Amino acid sequence: MSPPATPKASAGSKPAASRPAAVTGNPCGAYGASFVRVEGTDTCVKVGGALSVEMGTSARR
Repeated sequence: MSPPATPKASAGSKPAASRPAAVTGNPCGAYGASFVRVEGTDTCVKVGGALSVEMGTSARR
């Protein structure tokens, strides 16, 4: 009986040990996709926003 086959890594994948810690998971992801951790703390903040631009003219004669 031969040993079970091991999955081969694809050409573009990296071993898990060489990934930076920030890439492996987002502990604030439980709050939503736009939450990130403030580096050096246990604080989570939401990153996002909106931009509104209004313009108008008035011409009296």
